[in-house]
Amino acid sequence: MTPLMPASDPSNSHGVPMVVLKAQLTCLVANYDERKQGTILTRDLLALIDQYEQENQVTLLTQEQRIAIQPFTLANPDLDMSPEDIMNLVKLVSPNNSNQDTPHTSNIPSPSIRPRTSAPLRHIKPLTQRLRTSRSPSLDEPFDIDTKSWNDVSRNHSLPSPTDDNMSISAWSASDLEQEMMDDAEVEQMSLYYQKTLLLTKRLKESERSLASMTHENESRIAQLQTFVDDMNNNINNQKKEILEFKGKEKNSLDQISALEAHIAQIQSSQSDHKQVYVSLKQLVDEKCGETQKLQDALRSKETLLEQTEETFSHMNKEFRQLMDERDRLVEMQFQLEQELIMSQSAHMKLEEQRCENERLKQVIDELSYDLDEARNSRHQRSWSRSDMADNIKDLQSELAMHYNTIQNPFQGDNDEFVNMVKEQQDATERLRTVENEKDFYKAQANDAMQDLDKVKSELDSLRKALQRENKFLVTELADLRSKAPTTPPPPSDKDFDGHSATSTGSDMNSLRPGVRQRRAERVRRSRLVYDLNDPNAQPLLLLNQQASLNSQSQSPPSQTIVRKSSMPDKAQVLQLMRKSDDRIVANTITFALYTLVVYAFGIVTSTFLIETSSQTIWNVGNTAGKNKVLEVLLYWLEKLLSE
Repeated sequence: MTPLMPASDPSNSHGVPMVVLKAQLTCLVANYDERKQGTILTRDLLALIDQYEQENQVTLLTQEQRIAIQPFTLANPDLDMSPEDIMNLVKLVSPNNSNQDTPHTSNIPSPSIRPRTSAPLRHIKPLTQRLRTSRSPSLDEPFDIDTKSWNDVSRNHSLPSPTDDNMSISAWSASDLEQEMMDDAEVEQMSLYYQKTLLLTKRLKESERSLASMTHENESRIAQLQTFVDDMNNNINNQKKEILEFKGKEKNSLDQISALEAHIAQIQSSQSDHKQVYVSLKQLVDEKCGETQKLQDALRSKETLLEQTEETFSHMNKEFRQLMDERDRLVEMQFQLEQELIMSQSAHMKLEEQRCENERLKQVIDELSYDLDEARNSRHQRSWSRSDMADNIKDLQSELAMHYNTIQNPFQGDNDEFVNMVKEQQDATERLRTVENEKDFYKAQANDAMQDLDKVKSELDSLRKALQRENKFLVTELADLRSKAPTTPPPPSDKDFDGHSATSTGSDMNSLRPGVRQRRAERVRRSRLVYDLNDPNAQPLLLLNQQASLNSQSQSPPSQTIVRKSSMPDKAQVLQLMRKSDDRIVANTITFALYTLVVYAFGIVTSTFLIETSSQTIWNVGNTAGKNKVLEVLLYWLEKLLSE
């Protein structure tokens, strides 16, 4: 058999049949029509034909047809051409091929054994790059084709010579004549078969390409998965180490987990009951919400009342300070009066001495008058005559007058001093009376100040009692609310903190600490035995005792004033005692104010706690069991602080 001649021989005058060429050009335009108009541009025609031939391993145009079409594409680069326009251009370029209606079917090789007729390309560029390179040269320059290069290419590819073609034509000329007698229907059927084979080959190549790309992607994916598996192994090893550490930590929390499991078991056992009680509890929660709102309003009113009481307390404190200043002034005046009293007592002692001397002189005068009477009686008994008696009486009178003059003359120089002393004594008594009146006046003022102080203390005590009553009322309300609030049974490990109210918890905690009670009882007993100078209740008694002692000292005789003067307290001691009492009162008031603030803060905390707990349902009660225990401990310490 003679070898088949390839249809893409550049030296061959016969081209591709027009029917096949039209079908292939239609496929080409359909594949590369980016604008979806059924046309392609003239400047891209040859490049797209080359690309189509390379992709499908077919030959559409011969070399002579390419050379003939190229000037037209360069002259009209922006012309839109359809497959019919390309066919007409090919017919115009090669009119000899238009007469060939029937293709040489026997010479058409299969796509698998068909050799490549076009020049091999070193680098297959994309369409966009080829379009850029095709647009880069100017259209006005002529496009020269080196025919020698094409001849060299054809020689390098060892294409068959024209003599061989003539021999092959003479060998199968008879069969060609028979094939030319076929009908047009068979030609069209042949073209359809040929087109189907081209489509199948194209699909096969596309499937091979997709398979190759899929294998490449799968290999890359396998590599990625392998790296991922390695990373996961490393992570698994690290997690195993962490698991070992967590197991060590888990052993420490097994007791807690067991307790929680027991608690959960209790909750699960009582879940059905809780579901039944849920509706009633919801109603109670709504009621509690209303009560908490009322409590908040009451708390606001209490806060306003607390502000008012603080203001009144500040005013009372100012008044108390004024009273204390006035008391200091009165103490100073009292000290001055005591000094004046001492001076008056010394003057009184001098007056007493002068009175004693006067009494002694009176006794001497009485003795002399008694002697004179006795002498007279003795003379009457002797029964003298009247003349003698008259003479004797005259003599006696003269003697008595002389004796009286002799006796009275020694005291005549001191008479003025005695009168002056009497006047001074009278002045001293009057001054003493005025001093006593002033002392009574100041004593009355001091008593009024003490009464005012007692009123202030009574008001403070009443305020303290009122605040204590309010505190007890809040504690009872809190206990009632906590007893009415939904609670869960605590776990068996927390028996020490179980209770219906904070008071019962406090009593249990106090019962567990007998040493605290004993120390407190001993402290109270010692405070009763010792006379506390800082006690504000004992201070007025001390002042009254001092005043009584001073009054008794002023009324006592001079012999006792010296003894009592040594027992009189000093001014510095009195001031020190009063300052200590003032400090104690201020400290008590400050502690009382702090206790009231703690009570109101406690009320705020309890109200917020009730608001938060009322919004939660019974399903969240199990989770807040630990928080309730902590709250009970806090309530216990707050009640202990308030009780102290």
